[in-house]
Amino acid sequence: MTNEDKASGHPRRAAEPAVEERGAQGSGQPTAVVKKPQPSLPPILKYGTGAVATMGACIFSNPLEVIKTRMQLQGEMKSYGTYTKSYRNVFHAGYLIFKNEGAVSGAVSSCFGSPFYLVKTQQQAQCATQAAVGYQHHHKSGLDAFRGILHESGVKGLWRGVTGSIPRLIVGSSVQLSTYSQSREVLQKYTPMEEGVLLHFSASMLAGMFVAVAMNPFDVVATRLYNQPVDPKTKKGLYYRSVGDCLVKIFRTEGLRGLYKGVMPLYLRLGPHTVLTFVFWEQLRKPFEQHQVQL
Repeated sequence: MTNEDKASGHPRRAAEPAVEERGAQGSGQPTAVVKKPQPSLPPILKYGTGAVATMGACIFSNPLEVIKTRMQLQGEMKSYGTYTKSYRNVFHAGYLIFKNEGAVSGAVSSCFGSPFYLVKTQQQAQCATQAAVGYQHHHKSGLDAFRGILHESGVKGLWRGVTGSIPRLIVGSSVQLSTYSQSREVLQKYTPMEEGVLLHFSASMLAGMFVAVAMNPFDVVATRLYNQPVDPKTKKGLYYRSVGDCLVKIFRTEGLRGLYKGVMPLYLRLGPHTVLTFVFWEQLRKPFEQHQVQL
């Protein structure tokens, strides 16, 4: 107690702790915990770190995206059992692609918009061996693909197949966000898992299962629309006129099995991709939050 405190007759209150304030020992009073307010990132940094995190995840998940595309184009417009399977399953497809074309076959930048997804699909389907499936566009590179599409169909051609991508993204995003948060709640309630990497991984894998089942038919349609050849005169697809026409033709010719081609690599890609996205995002935003960056 200082001289000033003695003169006033009242001791000066100690400064409140930054994190916790505990009751007197043995007083029986409960411990009060004062939580620090979490710093919030400005919107531009939230979008920026989220975008970089997704691109980082794409580097690791792209090989399964290549496998998925090949399996979805396999046996196009042919009844099940009437064609030779170049890829028997996920592991066989991965082995053939690695053996014949290298581990990073068809790897391109992460997608931003339909033109890039169009080129990505055509490059992933491209194969110079007997294991080639679907229509082969023979692009030498991503830049060559853009040049060829512009020369063949004009600027409008870059958005060919976008009608198949829209329902795919709507279904995938809505199911992923809802099932991921719900899976986290269920796992925390009925299992001993606590907040952390294991919980995020498990919730992502559960969410990925639901997303794969809901999204795969639209994913197959988008892949077929993006990869089909184009009539040089009408500038329209030679195989499918629209999303509805594509769905009907696949179901009639290949059955329900055709709409779920590539569902396993899609599932194996979605779970880890979501986990990696969240891990990268958490690590990217920490430095900004620690320094309370404001824009």
